[in-house]
Amino acid sequence: MSLGTLLTVFVVPTMYTLLARKHAPGPIKEPETGGTHGDTPNNQD
Repeated sequence: MSLGTLLTVFVVPTMYTLLARKHAPGPIKEPETGGTHGDTPNNQD
């Protein structure tokens, strides 16, 4: 019984997540934050 619980709580959601990433249209992207990350100078002097 505890094996079924562990499978339901951990393994099944992990498999759904992995399958959903493979079947999603387009590339997997992280959302843009719009903040500065040190890659552009901030000249507000």
